Amino acid sequence: MKNLKQKPMYRYLMILTICSAVGLQSWLTLFNNFAVEVAGLEGIHIGVIQSVREIPGFLALLAIFVMLLVKEHRLSALSTLVLGVGLAATGLFPSFIGLLITTLIMSFGFHYYETTNQSLTLQYFDENTSPWVFGKLRSMAAASNIGIGVFIYLMAALLHYTQIYLLVGGLIIATSVWALAQDPTDRDIIPQHKKMIFRKRYWLFYFLTFMGGARRQIFMAFAVFLLVRKIPIHYSAGHHPFCNQQYHQLLFESHYWEKHHPVRREEGTVAGIFQLNFHFSGLRHGSIQSAPGASLHSGPHLFQLCHCHPHLFSKGGRSS
Repeated sequence: MKNLKQKPMYRYLMILTICSAVGLQSWLTLFNNFAVEVAGLEGIHIGVIQSVREIPGFLALLAIFVMLLVKEHRLSALSTLVLGVGLAATGLFPSFIGLLITTLIMSFGFHYYETTNQSLTLQYFDENTSPWVFGKLRSMAAASNIGIGVFIYLMAALLHYTQIYLLVGGLIIATSVWALAQDPTDRDIIPQHKKMIFRKRYWLFYFLTFMGGARRQIFMAFAVFLLVRKIPIHYSAGHHPFCNQQYHQLLFESHYWEKHHPVRREEGTVAGIFQLNFHFSGLRHGSIQSAPGASLHSGPHLFQLCHCHPHLFSKGGRSS
């Protein structure tokens, strides 16, 4: 474990993951209040902007072709740089078109970093250690989300929306520029494929990823907006549900991966399944107030776990 932490790529991804998490969480915390209070937008505008925000997620498949021109680790740094630019510019354009464009820029940076982050992790860490690395990165992202939530809460009385956007975006830009000058690569690793690969046996993963994205999109597009519009709730308090969720995720991910490392090959498979489940569900019981809500969040992931590893719930342990 100590050797893993000494790897340049581990430190590189950790720093950029913090930038990515801080950037997205800042945008999520401030956006709905900014859109309603400053830009004067309505629900239809929020829906359109949130829909446009997902376009870069779909176009992330084009990262394969971008990597033919740009080295993957540099694309990661460029992605967080773009995210920082989009975030910093958000407060400067308080209009529907302005928020549409800045959201698109921010989203391109976030989604392309997430793509390269996962790819680099799987390249530089083997199948036994990559689940642990994924867990630590998720844990650090959760801690970063809590930290930026506390920062926004403290700065709400001192700074305006525009100033917070510029400050956080500027820090991300500066860190990304530093990352562009770094070279954490290892010349001895096996070169990756530069093409898309689909596997029929992964159909359940593809399906749950699609459904998880649809569920998350509905929540992010309207849940916080309704709080801001109907209550209304100040952005200094709007980060509480996010921090509650991230706190539980931080506790679980850091504890689970410390306890289950190192793992054998067969255990690594199970660990990967658990990581996937808790990444999607995020231990969101901290912000769920009803049994139907909990089932909507947890049901698909329990189904996946039972389908892929039924022996986990049998008396005899592993099935023959």
